[in-house]
Amino acid sequence: MSVLKSQRGESSIKFLDNAYDLEVHTIKCCMKLPKRMTFFIGTEISRLAAEVHNNCKAANSIYPVNEHEAQVRRDLFNKANGALQALIGKISVLQEFQHGLSEYALTHWADLMIEEARLISGAKKADKERLKF
Repeated sequence: MSVLKSQRGESSIKFLDNAYDLEVHTIKCCMKLPKRMTFFIGTEISRLAAEVHNNCKAANSIYPVNEHEAQVRRDLFNKANGALQALIGKISVLQEFQHGLSEYALTHWADLMIEEARLISGAKKADKERLKF
């Protein structure tokens, strides 16, 4: 049975789709950087985006049935959030140079990171409400 568009809510795994989009956009932006910037900051930015995606994917693969598994899932979300905060810092440094990146690309990047932080926080909050061990 289908749900009316006006009654649809946000998917519980939207954080995973957004993390994927963030990693893809990050790689596309890093490929546009000059070669000298790639070695100084591009590889680090790409690694952090991949870390966010990998930790979100790992957290999503855990269906907690006890307190330990719930804590492992929460730890993975915390690692993803930590990598995301580090990514935000590195992109702030990159903005000082603004080599080859359009204003739209930087704005879209920022929107993806803000949305991912919100979604990770929401997933942690939903887990806390759902899993009362």
